[in-house]
Amino acid sequence: MGTKILTFRNLFQAKIGGILNSIFFNAVLPEKDIPGYEFDSYANASTSRKTGFVAFYKKDGKKVFVKKHQYRFKDMDYLYILNEASILEMLKSHLGFKFKSGSGITINIANFLGSRDTGSSIYVATVFEKGTMLKNLPENEIISVLQSCIEIVDGLYEKLPKYFKNNTSKRGSLSFLLSFLSLGLKLSLRDPKNLPIFIECAFIFYKNYFSSLKEKPVTSIAHRDLSKENILYNKESRIATIVDWENAIVTDRLYDIATIPWLYSKSITEEKLIPFLLRNLSTIQSRRRFVAFAIYHAIQCISIYDKKSVHYRDVIAHTIKFKNRTAGLIFTSIHEEKKSSVLSPYIK
Repeated sequence: MGTKILTFRNLFQAKIGGILNSIFFNAVLPEKDIPGYEFDSYANASTSRKTGFVAFYKKDGKKVFVKKHQYRFKDMDYLYILNEASILEMLKSHLGFKFKSGSGITINIANFLGSRDTGSSIYVATVFEKGTMLKNLPENEIISVLQSCIEIVDGLYEKLPKYFKNNTSKRGSLSFLLSFLSLGLKLSLRDPKNLPIFIECAFIFYKNYFSSLKEKPVTSIAHRDLSKENILYNKESRIATIVDWENAIVTDRLYDIATIPWLYSKSITEEKLIPFLLRNLSTIQSRRRFVAFAIYHAIQCISIYDKKSVHYRDVIAHTIKFKNRTAGLIFTSIHEEKKSSVLSPYIK
């Protein structure tokens, strides 16, 4: 399967495919039989999904995790599975899938086994790894594992062969600057009450993004969803496994860090979150890009979440908190960071 990393072009095509599927495709749950794999059980009550499922299989005595989706026209679910297969195949073939972090924790980038696109269905298979989701770990342990994961993911792109990097689609500055407006339009049409939030966020986004361009961004593979559910940690082996790479893109390394305030707002206190973020933001320019990406991520989430969901309400609340408080703490000077007497009044 060729490398098909997410781009605006294939995302647009997949949107059209999804519309066509909803009109012309009467889908039923896909066949669970996959050549070379022995079916074990469905995962997370996924049998309710109309055009796909996630399930456990067995292959050569190993437990395997599989995502499968069927389609008539290539839609978003198809594209995400194809993207995940492409990313994992690329990393495993060029770099392997296990990496030792500076803290001694081994990071496992989901051991890719294989994928297949038949023209009517597509699947991706990875070795199942035992571990505890980060959401079930103590705060300090969450921070330690998360820092190790970011450290490893940050360096993956730089290790890839030069010929591959030269021919890989990248999400650059212009795409963020332009797409932010479209996200705002979508957000405002869905719920006009959010227009004042978007206008204020737009000012913060463009001000910080433009002023950060003096420093050349570091390109990386951004997972874009390093959530508490997508990192499994085995305390005995000290192995952390990062799963669910379907949203990954090649872009600025700060994108993953910028999602942390939202993904871990209920698991990491502000007292620990701010120092964690600052450890990964060594310059004023990087802090400005971080704030811009964090705002971008928030607006993107507000524009796609179901308005009746708890996620929708949460992300609006966190966005207001971020723009009113957290963003300001990020700009504490490097000199002041070293003085706890100065930093402590901002951390309660």
